[in-house]
Amino acid sequence: RATTLLADLGTLEAMKELKELLKGRYDARLRVVAAGLRHTANRQSAALAKALLDRPYEDIVLDATLALGKTQNPDAETLLARAIRDGKRNPPAVRVLASWYLLKLRGQAQAAATELAEKIP
Repeated sequence: RATTLLADLGTLEAMKELKELLKGRYDARLRVVAAGLRHTANRQSAALAKALLDRPYEDIVLDATLALGKTQNPDAETLLARAIRDGKRNPPAVRVLASWYLLKLRGQAQAAATELAEKIP
């Protein structure tokens, strides 16, 4: 919750502190901070999330993907597309979430959801 509050605050100092926390080694603190990013609506957090996409940890990449999709930052489109293409680094769950948020960014989520719903027996 603290991460989300800091990101929502969006001050230069708050964002700087979050960036420093996200540079740390893979531990509980990094996991908590990364997870907190996915709940903010602050578009500035996309820059923080972008740096996490290259981390080798599935849960961190997932949090970054969710954060990018949630903020619907224009920069997120390219990053989400890259997350989808990188099948060796990103597991299917991350690529599916990235795909869903990409559909939302492009205004195609409703049509895709309707099409999928029609296929359910």
